[in-house]
Amino acid sequence: MCFSVQYIVRLFIAFSILTGLVAFCRPALSESTKAKGSAASNRQSGNQVIFRVGKRTFTRKFLELGLRRFSRRGKIKLTDKELTPIVQPLIEQTLFAEEARAIGLDKDEKVQFFIQDIVDRILANLYVRRYVLRDVRVSESEIVEYYKSHTGLWRRPEMVHARHILLRVNPMATADEIRAVEKKAWEIKRRLDAGESFENLAKKYSEDTGTKDKGGDLGFFSRNGKVPAISNKVFAMQPGEISDPVRSSVGYHILQVIERRKAGLKSLEEVRGEIRSQLLRKKQRMAIKMARKRLARKFNLYVNKKFLVKGEKSEP
Repeated sequence: MCFSVQYIVRLFIAFSILTGLVAFCRPALSESTKAKGSAASNRQSGNQVIFRVGKRTFTRKFLELGLRRFSRRGKIKLTDKELTPIVQPLIEQTLFAEEARAIGLDKDEKVQFFIQDIVDRILANLYVRRYVLRDVRVSESEIVEYYKSHTGLWRRPEMVHARHILLRVNPMATADEIRAVEKKAWEIKRRLDAGESFENLAKKYSEDTGTKDKGGDLGFFSRNGKVPAISNKVFAMQPGEISDPVRSSVGYHILQVIERRKAGLKSLEEVRGEIRSQLLRKKQRMAIKMARKRLARKFNLYVNKKFLVKGEKSEP
């Protein structure tokens, strides 16, 4: 299984509430239908009855159909033991829901509005995904054209890839305490000069919890990407060079430049995904806008003038 049973239970119940269990229930089997086939064949076909409440019958097939929504593989098969904790909350929910219908709670005006709102959201989202956006695509030629016509967007400033070892200085530290931290920084620097691994010493001594387990790796950054005390130093260094201890507002840093990257244009490969996503979103918005206009005409949309958005018409 891809998820814990408890996690699936929570998701399944949430899904069943939203859909009103439409996907998982059907009219009770007739007596003639019950008589057909053995229990074994029903189990094999997925028609094994899990439970029945009034005229609503829940089968293994429909339960597993719903659970596929929460499986990364798109398929899920549960043993009887695994299915049990999912069945019990559904039984309770269905019993209460049927009693609510029996006493007319589903006829309450507020409840009907809530149900209709949920159904409308589900249907609207399904329609847009299946019929409005299904053919929206971004071609390779469109990506290339956009890249060439928007070169100003892909300019990359000079970048440096560096790592550091940070020894923090308490803002309330005394002069003696500051000197003690500085002394420790110089001791580490001498060990680096003697050939010890920067990464190993960073993992052991750095007090930057965000980078120490990565050997102090700061990644690539521009001149504006770090505080001036760090940026000014690393942008004056060459790859492989290790700095003396540098003081910043948080403490002492020992820096090493790994790589420098000159300013220039990002390659198409670097920004292909970004361009594709941007163009796809734009096309999707346009497709939705066009579908809305078409459906407004089809269903004779009317909007009270008091609630019109600027440029919108009250009638198609």
